[in-house]
Amino acid sequence: MSTKYCFFLFMLAFPILLNSQSAILSIKDLKSEIIKGKPTIYKFEDKRFTGMARDHYPEEGLTLEYHIEDGLITRQLGWKDSGVKERDYQYRKGVLNGTVIGYYDNGQKYFEEIYIDGLHHGIQYSWYSDGSLRTKSEQVNGFEIMRFEFTAPAGVLDPPKTLRPGC
Repeated sequence: MSTKYCFFLFMLAFPILLNSQSAILSIKDLKSEIIKGKPTIYKFEDKRFTGMARDHYPEEGLTLEYHIEDGLITRQLGWKDSGVKERDYQYRKGVLNGTVIGYYDNGQKYFEEIYIDGLHHGIQYSWYSDGSLRTKSEQVNGFEIMRFEFTAPAGVLDPPKTLRPGC
């Protein structure tokens, strides 16, 4: 290919690249299309959004980051204002799918769960804030078939109830 032809193609594509959805928006800037029984679809300027949306919630001291492809969430990350990771949720086509992890303010894992097509499936764990095991359960297609609960070590408080996905 000649240099002039390559330059022409670059100049033709450059404005398209500049106008692509590459800026990080607030999730509040996106229009959410909710249809009962289907994942939420996020749109920007009447097109399915692809990119990242980020919001800060000062009352919780939390920043949430949403990775979105073709209007559907693929991942949700959260950080406390202190910089400690608060959550890492995996999605497929807008539905929880894969490993979902929540963290305590001290950085220890709070829970680790596996989802397949929006349902708990496999071995699920939760921990106390000191890192000792709190629960271990097995789920099949969203139904719990086995659960073990472990006593909290002395001086360790129960975890908060509001960190689970969807809360």
